[in-house]
Amino acid sequence: MTGIRAARRALRTVLILGIGLFAGALSVIGVGSGRESDSGAFFRAILACTPACMMDITPGATTLDQADALLDDHPWVGQYRMQRGMETDSGLIGWQWSGAQPAFIDATRGGVLHIRAGVVRLIQVHVNVPVAALCLHTPSSGFDAVRFHGQQMVFSGGYPPAVSIQSPILPRVDPVRVAWLRASVRSPALIQVGERPKGQAQTDSLPIFCG
Repeated sequence: MTGIRAARRALRTVLILGIGLFAGALSVIGVGSGRESDSGAFFRAILACTPACMMDITPGATTLDQADALLDDHPWVGQYRMQRGMETDSGLIGWQWSGAQPAFIDATRGGVLHIRAGVVRLIQVHVNVPVAALCLHTPSSGFDAVRFHGQQMVFSGGYPPAVSIQSPILPRVDPVRVAWLRASVRSPALIQVGERPKGQAQTDSLPIFCG
């Protein structure tokens, strides 16, 4: 009898642990789903702007002085500084996140504004959800940028005229479409609003895999 009771206790322990692990897995899935839902709403707001904007900053229209004031007042933005370029009123403004930003934003990587001739030209913000979680419909264009003599590449889905979602820099592998599928589903995304960065070459209709 003692052996039977011990076996029952062991079985109950296993069952309790199993239920706990299952509940934990469900909670993680729930957090991930909520994060992706929030990021989708954020991305829809970007696309709803006319012209496209992010955090009240509109590339092609917002001036350097206006961007400075907007970043200074924005609750998501912590410290920021400008790295001036060779041309007058040009360069990069980078910022760290304050801690008040949404959970889907990658707090380990700061946001960046590209400035040229005193006007914001591009905004870049990293998020910790995959490309596929952001795409609301198949983008009008897909392109890859091959760097370092073809050994690395970047995938991006474009929403003309001024928005794209991009994968991190990835090793160059074949076939390219398989790599693109993996990047879309697994890799955290970079949201870009404004002029397409130099060095990204248009390709013929790479598909994007929306989740």
